[in-house]
Amino acid sequence: MQTSFDLLMRLDLEGADIKRLKQVAAGRYETLQAQIEAMQDFAAKQATRDQIRVTIRNYLWDENKGLPVSYSEPDIEAKTDAVLAHLMIQARRGAEARPN
Repeated sequence: MQTSFDLLMRLDLEGADIKRLKQVAAGRYETLQAQIEAMQDFAAKQATRDQIRVTIRNYLWDENKGLPVSYSEPDIEAKTDAVLAHLMIQARRGAEARPN
């Protein structure tokens, strides 16, 4: 299973950018976890998926706590999509594991 760090990583990153990426991955997880827990089955509705996508993108784009400046806008969009897809897979697995 991929971690937040793996989802955000690029092979060309070095020292300071990798350190920042670790902080971003941890902070992103905490931010999203709180928001997802406050929603009932976020993956079921397009509106809640869109809300989570905006939260991801805004977090990754943030100058102070987001991805390193070496990430371009297309990079951030791709990483946003990757994180959302990962969350959707986790949500589906969770729903399959729940007893009916």
